[in-house]
Amino acid sequence: MDELQSSNISASELDEETKEKLKGDRIGDTLYSQSFVIKTLMCLSHEINCTKELEQDLCFLWDMTTDKDVCKYLFELQYPSLASEAIANCTEPRCVEILVGILANILLSDCEKSMTDTEIKLILDALITHDPLVLIQIMRFIEAMAIALPEKVCLLGEEIIEGRFQFILKYSENFELITYTMQALVRLTEGFKLDENEVNASLFKAVIDGFDTIFSVQTNNFEVEIDTAETSKIVKIFLNLISNMCAYAQRFHHDDAIPTSINQSGRLAITVCRILKHFSEEKNLFPVTQDFSEYIDAFQTIVTTRDVTLVQDLDNNFFRCCFGALCKILYILHGSKNEVVDVFNTVLEFIGVIICLVDEKAVLDEIKNIRYRRGIVVLNSLKESSRTFEFDISDKLRFLFAEFK
Repeated sequence: MDELQSSNISASELDEETKEKLKGDRIGDTLYSQSFVIKTLMCLSHEINCTKELEQDLCFLWDMTTDKDVCKYLFELQYPSLASEAIANCTEPRCVEILVGILANILLSDCEKSMTDTEIKLILDALITHDPLVLIQIMRFIEAMAIALPEKVCLLGEEIIEGRFQFILKYSENFELITYTMQALVRLTEGFKLDENEVNASLFKAVIDGFDTIFSVQTNNFEVEIDTAETSKIVKIFLNLISNMCAYAQRFHHDDAIPTSINQSGRLAITVCRILKHFSEEKNLFPVTQDFSEYIDAFQTIVTTRDVTLVQDLDNNFFRCCFGALCKILYILHGSKNEVVDVFNTVLEFIGVIICLVDEKAVLDEIKNIRYRRGIVVLNSLKESSRTFEFDISDKLRFLFAEFK
């Protein structure tokens, strides 16, 4: 998973004037001064006048939170209490942004940490803002809370998930804010931290809307840029979130609200097809990356979710698009099988899953549409590995071998 964004510098980047400023009572083994931190935090103990000097000092404190000793010291000074009270009373968005950003950073530090329910609620109350930079840092804070203090996730209720998260995903045009909102949801839904009632069809549709805002799925050529770090990051976040929501549907939901939304989501189907089509070109597939394996795992989770019928519904063209691209990918990987064993097996199993789900005659028709040698490689590979699958496709394989000429 991608690291959380921070605004930081290293000690080696400090100029002589700054080093001189920080000489004295150092924090742990760092260059940083306890007096500087205390002086800065004292400005939070009364009504904040967010001067340029205070903003610069807070920014520098934010930069300092890359160091574990500094984070530990801030907890010793009760920074969460000071910051939450200051945020509740501050009207300057830039100061709120920095204060929340510091909180997000220290929650992820390798030290003992804690926050009270009251402190967390004061931060969450700031979600009423419309300032995107503040909202980005609050989403970072929520993500950090889900990682460091998962027992506090229960403080997020319907008003926040439906009222703020879904609103941002549906209506925001700020790509960075949408991305961090989805990333926070990934962490919240990992391990089923978020209440099952909050993970619903309405949230799924909002996530699809947010992703579509970034990429305009039906018209934008995002697959051309999928190998770039930023595009790949967003696609992974999106697919991880959809996979987590599928896990909720599989584990908790007795109705078919989420699966029905998935089945009806043309934009999700188009996204999966376009990603597979992109990687079916050898120049895009090699060198094989961890991202590609994660995409395939996510796709398999989605199509095997209870009551999801994306591949079984032959009218939507999803099966034809995916199956042809996967067979081509497997054939390309087969030429370097010994170097990419795990990835080869991942793709092979996904093809097996699709064959298990789809009518054998429809599968035969598609295999006949691909090159004969490619079809033989796919079928022989399935025959060699089918006993390792947790599902049975032996009868379908016998049919396919008998009819594929």
